[in-house]
Amino acid sequence: MSLLPTLTSMGITRFDQISRYTLYNDGAEEVLKIYYQRPEGSPLPRTKKFQFTQANSSSELLLQAVNELNTLASGDKGIDQNKQILTTELDQFEQVMVAKMDELRRRLEQWH
Repeated sequence: MSLLPTLTSMGITRFDQISRYTLYNDGAEEVLKIYYQRPEGSPLPRTKKFQFTQANSSSELLLQAVNELNTLASGDKGIDQNKQILTTELDQFEQVMVAKMDELRRRLEQWH
């Protein structure tokens, strides 16, 4: 028996590759989007989206799934993954800022 029965029943098997999740409302549905940290070249999707209607049994399933995801993220591994995500986002932001600054400098030099 799996320690994460709800996620397993949803077809999720690679728990070690889950990096984060988001939960949002889309009209009459709650949407759970799970993000994965896949190895380079992996053919597997980087995200999976699950939609839950406002029905009682569906809401219970969603709550159980979120609890299991929180359990996964509560260990040290979750902290390391969050650090990795923030580092990646910071690096990407830095690249965008450098490119924008270079563009502005080029435009400024055109006036000289």
